[in-house]
Amino acid sequence: MVVVRRLKLSWKAAACWGLFVVVVGLGAFLAVRWWRLRPPPFPPKAWTQEIRRWEREAEKNPTNRRAWLRLAQLAEFTRDNEGAIRYWERAMQLDEQDPGGWVQLGRAYARQGDFQQALRCYEECVKRSSEAAPQSLRPLYSEISLLNLELGHDKEALEAAKKALGPDEPTSRPTRERTACVEQIGICEWALGHRQRALERFEQAAAGGSVTSEDYLSAVKSGQELPDELRRQVTARIAIVRETMDTEGSPLLPKRPPPVPWESSPAASSSKNTE
Repeated sequence: MVVVRRLKLSWKAAACWGLFVVVVGLGAFLAVRWWRLRPPPFPPKAWTQEIRRWEREAEKNPTNRRAWLRLAQLAEFTRDNEGAIRYWERAMQLDEQDPGGWVQLGRAYARQGDFQQALRCYEECVKRSSEAAPQSLRPLYSEISLLNLELGHDKEALEAAKKALGPDEPTSRPTRERTACVEQIGICEWALGHRQRALERFEQAAAGGSVTSEDYLSAVKSGQELPDELRRQVTARIAIVRETMDTEGSPLLPKRPPPVPWESSPAASSSKNTE
């Protein structure tokens, strides 16, 4: 009260200044706490040292598949796509029965724009996953459909999209994944010139909450052909499928954590299990 009288402030101004001080103090406290709890940064030099370390391991023993797997993971994390392809190829030469490795190699080819090689890798994964549960293969079939559509293989794209959808039961709950598969089937039907079937699929996807299907509906009704831009969305849409797949935790396609440079880390222990 004495301070307020000396500064000749009103009660409202004093309350505003007090609230301002509290907010600033709380913000500073949270900022310091976040800075202390955040993970320590990893300098690029340390990544280079880690890569050289595993390169030496691979040179000493070229049949050490664990070394090639670690190099492939490091290349992906440092955005070296060409290196990732090279290392995944070496790893798959040592064990062709690893379905998850074929998927990772296929995605690396897809990021590079080599969709034919990516499709080959996905097909190799399907061949080696005969004992896998059908639902674990559905995200993979979604990617196969996208690749076939990009390459102009419309019939193959439609078949893969139907496998990605699974049993098309009317009572099935319209989840985001099922809606995306229904929309993909509609795009394939549109590419094949089956306009009525495409309209039915787009209406079904629009009822499931898809905004883009509403645009496709109007385009099909107006007699438009499948635009080339819709075919050239493979890389972005594969990234969406990959994110969905990782969150689902498919046993066939496990999410690979970023590698770290110490052996006691969970990532290091998981790579030992994949050896």
